[in-house]
Amino acid sequence: MKNLRLAMLFSLAYVCVDWLSFIHPMGQLNITPWNPPAAVQVLFLTWAGLMWAPWVFITIGFADWLIRDSVIFSSSVLIGNAILIGCYASISYVLIKLMKGVPRLQNRVEVFKLSLVSVIGAVITAILYVGFQTFIGKLLKEDFAEASYRFFVGDLLGLVVVLPLSLLFLNPYRQDQFKQMFQSQSFWLLFLGLLICEYYVFSLPIALQMKYFFPLFFAVGLIGAAHSLPGATFAAAVVQIPLVISFTQVGVLPSDLIDMQIVMFTLSMTGLLI
Repeated sequence: MKNLRLAMLFSLAYVCVDWLSFIHPMGQLNITPWNPPAAVQVLFLTWAGLMWAPWVFITIGFADWLIRDSVIFSSSVLIGNAILIGCYASISYVLIKLMKGVPRLQNRVEVFKLSLVSVIGAVITAILYVGFQTFIGKLLKEDFAEASYRFFVGDLLGLVVVLPLSLLFLNPYRQDQFKQMFQSQSFWLLFLGLLICEYYVFSLPIALQMKYFFPLFFAVGLIGAAHSLPGATFAAAVVQIPLVISFTQVGVLPSDLIDMQIVMFTLSMTGLLI
């Protein structure tokens, strides 16, 4: 019964996150520069167990129908989603094996393992999924490289921003750290500094945001140094949300968001390592 409630919560969270992150898609597929649903799937399969993969398959099929108006029983959805679940289940399996259980991110070695698996998993998933959609004609052959890169960036940012924060929230020891952090005056002073930096950066024209992104590295680094992984992961998520929102404006090119996402990946990794 507990796992069923968890599964229902996953489905609700997945649909909401998928809807909110469906920006700059290619071919009306979930090929976007920001794909946190990937992290939601890996998190659920890691926490609840790989036997829940069929439930995930049903959930993402429903999301495709609801959000993308896809034909559920088409090969694009059925086989495409099977590929996605197979890849995300493999990422979950490898993480569990490497960490000997649900990842707790207790040291830099575990953070490195999570990051490495995320990068490799995102590459393989992008090639397989986009390759299949190209093979059946949902995407043009000349769009394969661009679509693969966009899918890779979207999955990677979802995995390195959302997954570590979620894993820490589920760790009882880290939950106490979060409570202590939120009760600390120093955290809120540093957090205010982060918000000021964000306001400065994201109020600039899109063309200048990347050039003046460096204050966010300083702010996230300070929070990470003062409050360890809970601070670093929380700060990275706080930066990621307005970054994506700023690139939903009319006239903004997907390539601009992808470039910023690469910078965001560097920012997230900097915070995690600090």
